[in-house]
Amino acid sequence: MFEYWAKAACPREQMVLFPKSLELMIPEDHQVRLLVELLDLYDWSAWEARYHGRIGQPPIHPKVLAGLVLYGMKQAVRSSRLAMS
Repeated sequence: MFEYWAKAACPREQMVLFPKSLELMIPEDHQVRLLVELLDLYDWSAWEARYHGRIGQPPIHPKVLAGLVLYGMKQAVRSSRLAMS
């Protein structure tokens, strides 16, 4: 009776379709893991001290921003703001 209709891709009991954390999505030998280890070695306290937190939304941690910039540079990803006309 139901042979014609498409079957569900996953069981209905499954809670999520994606891994529960980013850690599970990144392979153990991925180069971004080395970058994270290197950034963890740096003392970010001088950068953190410059954020007063009195106005606006909480800022993104400087380690995260530095990681994004460095990984982008490593992958040769350019900002659209830097694109030459």
